[in-house]
Amino acid sequence: RPMRHEELFEINGKTVLLLHEDIKTEQHFPVDYVVINFRGHPDLVKLNRIFSPEKIVIGNGYTRREQDELVKGLGNVHATTRDGAFVVE
Repeated sequence: RPMRHEELFEINGKTVLLLHEDIKTEQHFPVDYVVINFRGHPDLVKLNRIFSPEKIVIGNGYTRREQDELVKGLGNVHATTRDGAFVVE
C-alpha cells in the first residue's frame, strides 16, 4: 500500500514515520524516528535495518509486559509505558 502523506512528518528538522501496520519490504528508507501505531508483533530488528532510526517509539497500545518483551536487546527503543511521553527535540 502506498504511503499516505499524513504518515511522514518533519518536526524540527527530524523525519518522523507513523507506522500503522507492519512493513512488507526490505528496502532501506532512513528516517529519524519510527512510531509504532498498530497492535501486533512488530519486528524491531527488521525496522532498525530498514529505517535506521535514532529511536523507535512504542505507544500505549501495548501493555508494559509486551513493551518489555519488544525492547529486549535493543537500545534505541522508547516505550511510553516505561519511559513516559516521547518528545521530538
